[in-house]
Amino acid sequence: MRARRDAVVAASLAVAALAARDAGAQQPALGAVYGVVYDSLGHGPLARAYVQIVRADDLDGGRTVAADAAGAFRIDSLGPGRYLVGFFHPLLDLLRVEATPRVVDLGAGDGAVRVDLGVPDLARVRPVVCGSPQASTDSSGLLAGRVRDAVDGAPVPNATVVLTWSEVSVGARGLRTEHRRVPITTGRGGSFVLCGVPSGEELVASAAVPGRASGEVALELPPRGFVVRDLLLGDTASAARGTARLTGTVRDSDGRPVRGARAFVWGAAASATVDANGAFTLGGLPAGTRTLELRAIGFAARRVAVDLSTDRTGSVDVRMERTAVALGPVTVFGTPSRQSPLLTEFLDRQRHNAFGRFLTAADLDRAKPTVLSAALRDVPGLQITPDGHLGNMILGRGKLGSGTCQALLFLDGMPVPPGDRIDDFVDPQQVAGIEVYADPAYAPPQYASGRLTSCSIVLIWSRH
Repeated sequence: MRARRDAVVAASLAVAALAARDAGAQQPALGAVYGVVYDSLGHGPLARAYVQIVRADDLDGGRTVAADAAGAFRIDSLGPGRYLVGFFHPLLDLLRVEATPRVVDLGAGDGAVRVDLGVPDLARVRPVVCGSPQASTDSSGLLAGRVRDAVDGAPVPNATVVLTWSEVSVGARGLRTEHRRVPITTGRGGSFVLCGVPSGEELVASAAVPGRASGEVALELPPRGFVVRDLLLGDTASAARGTARLTGTVRDSDGRPVRGARAFVWGAAASATVDANGAFTLGGLPAGTRTLELRAIGFAARRVAVDLSTDRTGSVDVRMERTAVALGPVTVFGTPSRQSPLLTEFLDRQRHNAFGRFLTAADLDRAKPTVLSAALRDVPGLQITPDGHLGNMILGRGKLGSGTCQALLFLDGMPVPPGDRIDDFVDPQQVAGIEVYADPAYAPPQYASGRLTSCSIVLIWSRH
């Protein structure tokens, strides 16, 4: 009896095995879709995009996966059929554009099929964003981003974003530098888009609402380029000194530490020297998006946008490029003796001239500016802006409020040629005093006479 029962069980198992084998043979092999999400605007992979796949005959279903930091994704266990593959990313939301889904036909036995996805290129994005059919052939760039709070990252609506840059034009009077300023207000989500931005030029962006502001942020767009840059706002009460910290490493193009480089943040009092390991630390910084500047002899200056917060330490890794040192013409300035009457006149004007702004050696020692132009950043009537060549331009105002112009500089009584950058050859620690006349009409007559003195005047006196 038992033998008969065992035989029946064995027969049942055999039938079940055959049925399972037949069912497996009838079930089609499952396939997969993989690929990379590419940022056609930033010319690189698009990190952390969300890729979604749905059957063309069932749009209510679907699966979503997150692409990795290299933009790569893979979706397995897909049966044969026609699929639509698309993706979502904050960049598309910012520009208010959509990426067209890709159609994929998966057949039985196809295995893994590659499907690459991408953000539309600038030629297609620009007419949509800028609202002009001619924008697709425009050679200018595009700047977009969001204004957010530096503490919690929340978007800030109705913030004012200002973009400034300098342009050189040729007119009847020769070369002329013009300064452009373009303001825009953020939308409800804190977003902004600026069209017609010059490519290949150094730009300065800033954002503000009452009580909160970013710093001045140096940017540069590649030719026909596109840049996304969020601007974080910090408390304006701590604009010069705050509680944020920044650490970083500075290396050359070969990966070697740039020992002795100077690191400082625009508008902050702190500065640091890069150590033998290429490391630096800056403390007491204001929160918000700021510009970190690095300078070292034999290297091109670097300006990098950094996001600073009071509740965490920021980190940055910077590469500096070596520059060939060309020995060009040298302008030699005399240094006044200890009994120089010029320095005596400076002290006398400091006591009696109510229309000038005076900075003494003690003021400079307290401020500790890394470059001389930084000492003038907060002087009323002057503006310090990048000159487009990793240097600073000191701007003043013309007579009778005729707009901004390049301030006239004098070192120890001698005029500084307009093409010379004062930061390149005057060490702030060697300056005895500075006097600034925002309105040239109130400057000493020996410096304010002549046709060329129609802009603010800055007189710089060396230490003995």
